[in-house]
Amino acid sequence: MDIFSFLSGKKKDQLIAIFDIGSSHVTGALVRFSSKESVRPHILVSKSFSIPLHDDSSYDQLVKGTFNTVEEVARFLESQHLGAPKDIICILGAPWYTAHTRNVLVQEKTPFVFSKKFADDLVAKELSSIQKELNITSDQMLLENKTVSVKLNGYATAQPLNKKTKDVSISLFTSFMPKDVHDLIQKKMHTFFHREPIIHTSLFTHVTLLRDMFPDDRDYVLVDVSGETTECSIMRDGLLVESHSFPIGTNHVVRAIMMAEKKTYTLAQQLFTMHLTDALHGVHNDRVDKMIEKVRLDWQNNTQQVFSLFAKRLLLPDHVFLFGNKHTMAWFQDILGTDVFHHVTFTHKKFKITPINPALVHSLCTFEDGVSRDTCAMIDTVFTHYYIYKK
Repeated sequence: MDIFSFLSGKKKDQLIAIFDIGSSHVTGALVRFSSKESVRPHILVSKSFSIPLHDDSSYDQLVKGTFNTVEEVARFLESQHLGAPKDIICILGAPWYTAHTRNVLVQEKTPFVFSKKFADDLVAKELSSIQKELNITSDQMLLENKTVSVKLNGYATAQPLNKKTKDVSISLFTSFMPKDVHDLIQKKMHTFFHREPIIHTSLFTHVTLLRDMFPDDRDYVLVDVSGETTECSIMRDGLLVESHSFPIGTNHVVRAIMMAEKKTYTLAQQLFTMHLTDALHGVHNDRVDKMIEKVRLDWQNNTQQVFSLFAKRLLLPDHVFLFGNKHTMAWFQDILGTDVFHHVTFTHKKFKITPINPALVHSLCTFEDGVSRDTCAMIDTVFTHYYIYKK
């Protein structure tokens, strides 16, 4: 059983296309990966396209807008004439998937051999149980089924096969996605690149990357506010314990201003930026203030409810990693920094908040002249380099 094993190793320099598919944007990048261990991945081109934002946020409207944007990104990458990518990597943000974790424990009175067949049968049985409990229908399909940790006799081990033990503890990460969304991704990638895409969730990508970038941070909360939804996940001892989401994210702030001011998405985003810098004045500012304050309270209340659900099992760590849109990150960070969350943390202190931004991964990749330092493209590139390309 190879922990985090995805693809067989590649020996030559490769051109890889990366798509980060969220609910507010789709980012595309072309990256050159070197066969030399010491050479960092080189981002040749990167560009983010906003998904059209409508007054309503219906699922059908979101699907249509998102995949029109995926097509726009694919055309852009194709127009760069850099050659045909060897692989297509798609990283999905919420709400395009649901993720679940499960700890499986087997205890016996006498020692037994932890064989590959035993492990496979145990995981298959647990997966079947998860699908029944969650009522996974034919409209959903399994996306990821990863064994992220194995403990034998209470001790974590990266090579557990064929060892004797009396008890086994396996931590599983599973994710499911709508089949229609999967089929749309497949169709778009075949049309432009004639390739089967490799698909992962942003949650798995972020958790895996943070685990190795911050090895001393074993307990933290990950909050992703980058699109239509907010996804909150709690990590304990380096393992994902629980994850919940609710339908309020960055887009709701911008949409509230669009409705109040009858503005386009771009103008509404500019007004929000002006609001954050106190550059709005008069009645105009009052209307925007009222709409933003309502979204602020809604988001804060929903976040408190999710954190309270977490806290029923165990108090939260006081470290938060925050991922979101660069235009609204500071606003969400300010809310998380208030005193209202003290009661749910283990230390009863304010959260220590670490924004996930280009500075965190800038040294792990290189860039062609003029290429923007897009957070999504950089994080996805580093993940692809270490957990797909080099495996």
